[in-house]
Amino acid sequence: MKSVLSFKDAHLGNIYLVIPKIREISKGLGSVTVTFDNGDKRNIESKNSEELMKEIVGLIEEYYKK
Repeated sequence: MKSVLSFKDAHLGNIYLVIPKIREISKGLGSVTVTFDNGDKRNIESKNSEELMKEIVGLIEEYYKK
């Protein structure tokens, strides 16, 4: 399993997330917020934030199963 997730954001273009650096993930109105070890936050805009949240959480769980 790769440790880097990539997403496409309408405003920012490509977004790359390093799984071991993610501390918290939360869903807001139309976006998913990812908080990293160092406190930085990244908002990922999505038309279906619930589906995006499930996808990210699933990939994180799969990564840590190894």
